[in-house]
Amino acid sequence: MNILQTNVSVVNNFLFKFKELFSNKQFSMFQSFIYAMLRDYKRLNLSSLSKQLSSDYQALQYFFSDSDWSNDNLNIKRINILKKQRTTGFSKDGVLAIPKGRLRT
Repeated sequence: MNILQTNVSVVNNFLFKFKELFSNKQFSMFQSFIYAMLRDYKRLNLSSLSKQLSSDYQALQYFFSDSDWSNDNLNIKRINILKKQRTTGFSKDGVLAIPKGRLRT
């Protein structure tokens, strides 16, 4: 199945929380990029991703290097989403678990 024909509602619902941070064209690229990353790659890079997308390599590179969306705003939004979720948020009664492992020297 073509990666652009993939439509998973849980992924779409999550991605639409970020829509306000992008123009329509940028959001389309963002959404396509996330779906393309879900594929199994031997080497994940822009070249292999661009082969899965309807955009060429230069358009994908532009999205990351020259496009005007804010990485900081994206990260703030991501953190706020995680804080609000029951399974990823935190509370005053939370617990930090650090497994005991073997140190390798």
